[in-house]
Amino acid sequence: MNDAAPHAGAAFFDVDRTLLAGSSGLHLARPMRRHGLITARQLARTMLIQLTFAAKGSDDEQLDRYTEGVKELMRGWDRDTVVRVVEDQLEHRVRPMVYRDALDRIAQHRAQGMRVYAVSATMEEIIEPLAELLGLDGAVATRMQVEDGLFTGEIELPCHGAQKADRLRDFAEEQGIDLAQSVAYSDSITDEQFLRAVGRAYAVNPDRKLKTLAEQEGWGILRFTTRVRAPMHRRRAPRMAALAIATGLAYGWRTRRRARRRRDA
Repeated sequence: MNDAAPHAGAAFFDVDRTLLAGSSGLHLARPMRRHGLITARQLARTMLIQLTFAAKGSDDEQLDRYTEGVKELMRGWDRDTVVRVVEDQLEHRVRPMVYRDALDRIAQHRAQGMRVYAVSATMEEIIEPLAELLGLDGAVATRMQVEDGLFTGEIELPCHGAQKADRLRDFAEEQGIDLAQSVAYSDSITDEQFLRAVGRAYAVNPDRKLKTLAEQEGWGILRFTTRVRAPMHRRRAPRMAALAIATGLAYGWRTRRRARRRRDA
């Protein structure tokens, strides 16, 4: 059961180059290189591709080619290692890259009583903890197939192109969200269907094709420019509770040990 109010609208943010300046995966590429997940050559190629996307944008064909490359790259990666790298590096490398304008928009939607979600083609292992770090209500992202703790390189649940819109509609139905009362933000023409799925669409720092489409459709066109270190909202209660229990047990053990020493003296 979900506790979202039925028929309520929500705000959905694409992540790379919309919520964040640049690519979440690219910001984590160097630590992944240090952990042996990618080679120096693969790191250089990944950075070149991302810089090209940032400068020129991408279409569906380019996105498909990039996705195939990512699938091949991830084949055989240890999922626990990836999760650990993301956990260790997210605050340091990604948190300072959030657009202040996006945070302002999130605050506005919260004031309107709307829930806010990240929706991204990037894998869940990156986007879900990022959404938690930023205090969002959740995330919809690409789910990669895992067998015996290793990524197979296959996609279990895609979240790019037309599939991104499909995932959004399924998620909205599950959560009781009225997409006609919802808003979405993205930078790329590849998210056309995602933007069409809601009542109000915004093109953020749009590529040329999306800018043209937004002008034709009467969508909002926004410029996000200022990067800030976002306030951290990560829920640490379970960890702190575990630490408190461990500390309490240790204190109890030391107290009992001192009492035994006094009795034996």
